[in-house]
Order: sequence, then C-alpha cells, then structure tokens
Amino acid sequence: MEDKERIFHRDSDEAEPEQEECEKPEGGWGWVVCCGTFSVNFIVFGIHNSFGVVYEYLVDEHNMGEAETAWVGAMGASLNFLFGPLASLLCDRYGCRRVAFVGAVLSVTGLFLTSLVTRLHYMYLTYGLLWGIGSSFSFVPSIVMLGEYFDKRLALANGLGTSGSGVGSLVASPAINYLLRVVGWSNCLRILSGVAAFLLWRAFCISRSNRGNVTGA
Repeated sequence: MEDKERIFHRDSDEAEPEQEECEKPEGGWGWVVCCGTFSVNFIVFGIHNSFGVVYEYLVDEHNMGEAETAWVGAMGASLNFLFGPLASLLCDRYGCRRVAFVGAVLSVTGLFLTSLVTRLHYMYLTYGLLWGIGSSFSFVPSIVMLGEYFDKRLALANGLGTSGSGVGSLVASPAINYLLRVVGWSNCLRILSGVAAFLLWRAFCISRSNRGNVTGA
C-alpha cells in the first residue's frame, strides 16, 4: 500500500507542472497580441470594405466596365475567407508566425503591384489573388493566436480584436476617397501597401511566446 501511495503521489507531482504549462496567461503579452489582432482587422477589412470607393473611382476616372471592375473587389474579399481553412491548417502545421509573415508579404506585394497596373485583368491577379490570399493569411493567424493566450477572457479578447474591422471600415472609406482625389490611384495604392507593411511587424509580435506552435519555431 505504501509503495502504491508513493507512486500515486509521484505521478501527481509530475502531472502538476504539465498542468501549469497548459495554463494560459489570460493577459500579459496576450493584450499586445490582442492589439495586433485589432490592427490586422482594421487594415484588412478597412481596405476590403472600402472597395466601393475604389470601384467608383475606377469606373468614373478610368472608364472601366462596371461588372468587370466589381469582380476585382469581389475576388479579393472572397479569397480572404475562402482561404481561411487552409490558413488555419498551415498555422497548425508551421505556426502562426510564419503564416502571418507570408500573408504580410503577399498583402504588401499585391497592393504595391496593383498601383503599377492600369488593366483590369492584371488587377485580378494583383489585388484579387495576391491581396485576397495575403489578407487571409494575415487575418486568420491573428484570430488563432488569441486562443493561445486567453481562455476565460477569450470572448472579450475576440470582441476587442475583431472590433478593428468595424473601426477600419469607418476610417478607411473616407481616407481612401480623400487619397484618390488628392494623390491619385497609383500613389493611393502605394500608401495602402505601406500601411499593410504594418502587418509585417504584427507577424513578429507572435515571436514573443514559446507556447508550442505559436512561434512556428
């Protein structure tokens, strides 16, 4: 009996550190990650939801077809969500940091290349494909990451992080409209690509943690 009790106590002592390692901080650096999630939502959905302003400008100023121009924005917004499952799988396989970094590079590249083109069939590739996939690979890891830092406060963290999409939509539409009128199409897209470069910094925020797949290391 004494031997069994000793084994039981020893197993219990060994299990305690494992349970402690699984405990989530419920804050700390997690709030920085939450701010990053807010920023990513602000940028990604601010740009996506403001395509109506871009659409009107392209149709009026560049005499592009209405249906063909609408497909550019629709393609980008659709791929942002359609690639969500793949982005989640890649986060599990390679880590959120690597996926977010790839997403940031694709986003910046897509928006910058869009500033250089004037034909719609090129915009399908640069804005629709590159920006659409890049925004998905940036957006999904920012949501997945919250679950690595929060449990009891996960609903609050999710609410705060995703609220960036609403704020971004309110701010980006008038801002983009102003830029289009003042600096023109090309410079406006270059400015947006510079703003999207902030996603690169967001990708490195994830490296602060050593929680399994969080760093992707």
